[in-house]
This record gives sequence, structure tokens and C-alpha cells, in this order.
Amino acid sequence: MSNFINIARKNYQHACANSNVTDFWTLYFCRAFASLLVTILRKTRITPNHLTYFSLITHIIGIIFLVKMNYIIAPLLIMFGQVLDAADGQLAVIKKMTTIYGSYLDLIVDALKDLISYSVLLWLFIGSEYEIMGIVSLFFVSLSLILDWANRHIINSIKPEKESISYKRSFRERFGIQFWTVPIRNFLIVISSLARNPQWVLIYSVTVGFYLTGKQYYSVLSKIKINSR
Repeated sequence: MSNFINIARKNYQHACANSNVTDFWTLYFCRAFASLLVTILRKTRITPNHLTYFSLITHIIGIIFLVKMNYIIAPLLIMFGQVLDAADGQLAVIKKMTTIYGSYLDLIVDALKDLISYSVLLWLFIGSEYEIMGIVSLFFVSLSLILDWANRHIINSIKPEKESISYKRSFRERFGIQFWTVPIRNFLIVISSLARNPQWVLIYSVTVGFYLTGKQYYSVLSKIKINSR
């Protein structure tokens, strides 16, 4: 048992040390449970890509339960999908199966899950007072995903290596407090579902999403200008 815990701890520490995904939801929940799962699966025939596909299927089933307004099973499945999403990279490292295909697949599946979630939320609130918010939310999420891809293309890397931080990190950096990422949007869907108020996600996305997507847009423009000189 102690050996199992030690392996899981090493998986977790390695995943946290070598990833640019540093939001609190990924760091302290998804990666922690993913480390335990990967320790169990490391000697099986299950591949990282299997986990990626299964995370998409699990997420879709969770969204179906959300449509049926099952606010217990839906968030549990969406949470498990996020754990699987964190586990595929860890399994790839421990099995030495990291590939460019797997990296692209992971990014595409993440984006697809995001778009599915917000498309369904829009569909749920068509004809209600939140209809316009649903449309605007889906627009900001779509634009944000496009900007993410543009940013990666500009720096010519799929998933850049984590930058070494030589300065004293702020409170937000140390504890992964972020406000507009794919994992955080999924976290909000989970929390709002458990609270039986999925419209909270739309309200958040219209307000916070508007500001942070705007910042993201100007950041990408600045990098384009610098790289075009």
C-alpha cells in the first residue's frame, strides 16, 4: 500500500512540475485523483488515447444527464471526465507513450467538450431570460478557444514547456487562482449544477468572459506584431 501511495505521489508531483495547466481545479483535484488512477492503470493495456476518448464520452454522458436536469449524476460524470483528462498525460509519461498525435488529440477533445457544454447550455435556456446570455457565452468560449490555438501557433509549440519562475510567485500563482480556462469553465458547470443553477455559468461567462477574452485577444495581437518584425 505504501508503495502504491509513493508511486501516486511521484506521478502527481511530476505532473504538477511539468505542466502549464496550473489552475486550482486541475492542480488540487483533477491531478490528485488522476495520479491514483494512473497508478492503477500503469500495468494494463489501456493507453493515454483511450483515456482521452473515454473522457470525452464521459463528459457527453454527463451533459446528457444535465439536459435531463439530474444535478447529481451530471456533475459527478463531468468531474470524472476531467480526472480522465488529467490522467491521459500522466499515463503517457509513465508508459513513455507521449506523441504529437496525443497532444493534439488532448487539445481537440478539451475544446470539443467546452463547445458541447456551452451549446447545450444555450439550448437549455432558449426562450428564457438567459437566451441572449447563452448566445454571447458560446461566442466568447469559441473565440477564446480560437485565440488559444492562435497563441500556440504563434509560439510554434503545441504544449510549451513550463517556464521556470525565478521571481517570487504571487498568491494567485501559488494557488492556481485563474478565472478563464477550459478546466475552470468545467469546474463552474459542476458547481452550478450541484447548486441547481446552471445559468450561473452563462452569467459568469458574459461578465468575466468578456473582459478576459478581450485581454487574451490583445495579448495575441501583441505577439503577432512582435513576431512579424
